[in-house]
Amino acid sequence: MTTIDGAHKVQLTEAQKAKIGQLKQEVSSLSKYLTFKDGDKYVIQFDPERWSKQESEYEGRITERIVFEVYDVNTDTEKLFGLGNRKALDKIQKCFEQGFFTLRVKKIGEGKTTVWDIEPAGAVAD
Repeated sequence: MTTIDGAHKVQLTEAQKAKIGQLKQEVSSLSKYLTFKDGDKYVIQFDPERWSKQESEYEGRITERIVFEVYDVNTDTEKLFGLGNRKALDKIQKCFEQGFFTLRVKKIGEGKTTVWDIEPAGAVAD
């Protein structure tokens, strides 16, 4: 057992790893939206026919965004993925036009400085 600042770290068993994986999936399923933090990366399967334009509030003002109904390959769940970032939406549209619907999506940054790295899944080594 390793101690770091009074916390104890133990080697996980395979059964514990499996249970933690199940917990992660259950927690993820509590939200209907995919949520990204800086550096998060997901493989998402899109259906180009399943999206809608919605209004939402961002920093005190009403903005429009596109909300996709997607399948999160990482957690094996259906989610909603909303974007108002025009450059990111253009990247998704270009992938659709080329026939790619399973995309690797990575968020870089936070707030107005956010950049979305969006590419067909498998296009680059992860």
